[in-house]
Order: sequence, then structure tokens, then C-alpha cells
Amino acid sequence: MKKLKSLKKLKKIKSKFKCKISLKIWFLNKYSKKV
Repeated sequence: MKKLKSLKKLKKIKSKFKCKISLKIWFLNKYSKKV
């Protein structure tokens, strides 16, 4: 039970991290197009 909970937490953190990375890439792409 405890293991399952921590696994869910890890998945949440991973998805959050992925979201941050994609946002960064999107921002970099947008910025490079402006310049």
C-alpha cells in the first residue's frame, strides 16, 4: 500500500517535470523565432 502511494507520487513528479521541459522548449522556440 505504501509502495503504491509513493509510486503515484513519483508519477506526478515525473509528469510535472515533463510539463516544465516542454514549456521550456516551447518558450525557447518562440524566442528564437522572434530574434
